[in-house]
Amino acid sequence: MRHGDFGQSFAYKIGVGSLVGSRLYATFLLALTSTMFAWLLGVQLGIISAVRHNRLTDRLASAIAFVGLSIPSVLLALLAVYFAAISNWFPTTGMRSDYAWQMESTWGRFKDICWHLILPTIVLGMGGLAIYTRQMRSNLLETLNTDYMRTARAKGVSYPTAVLKHALRNAINPLVTLFGFAFADLLSGAVLVENVMAWPGLGRLIVEAYFSKDMFVVAASVLMGTVMLVLGNLLADILLAAIDPRIRYE
Repeated sequence: MRHGDFGQSFAYKIGVGSLVGSRLYATFLLALTSTMFAWLLGVQLGIISAVRHNRLTDRLASAIAFVGLSIPSVLLALLAVYFAAISNWFPTTGMRSDYAWQMESTWGRFKDICWHLILPTIVLGMGGLAIYTRQMRSNLLETLNTDYMRTARAKGVSYPTAVLKHALRNAINPLVTLFGFAFADLLSGAVLVENVMAWPGLGRLIVEAYFSKDMFVVAASVLMGTVMLVLGNLLADILLAAIDPRIRYE
């Protein structure tokens, strides 16, 4: 076996590199959309919850975070599949519709993938959304009571401007650090979500390879998880340097 060559899959009878590569795209796409969903919505909910502390919106945001932390991903995936089956609003399984790819244009295929992505994205991103919401709320509440915020308000800076330009930039740093670990954790979450919702990604391949004792495929899949962890932490460090002028890398 050459360096960098994982050999041939016992079950699929093809090269492990090409097999993992063909599944990695689907998992990376799902991880990217789930991260964007959790990050954008979680940060927004955390900001609203902190600014409107102890009000109705704060309680609603806290309730969403509590539900996201309480319900396991596998149960949420089963509920999503059941909802899709009884409502016919979303597809129940898979990444695409075969008929759409035979008849539709490139734009139609893109819309078909987006349609299939909605439920898996929500299911996989709910845990991260809950964590980001609670973390953002806690950080921003602490930052809003600092001396420099009171000084900014005393100088005549409006409350929304003080929150966005001063408090938010300091409160968001821990979330950027958390992003590096959360991105890699999506692979472990994808193992459950992809198998329940029949998403043709790396998580489903890992389970299939494990039960068929396809050790080369399992080893390559674990390596991809390690690479995602390294890339996630590298991206988090770059983002920290970009948003925080106190941090400079030489």
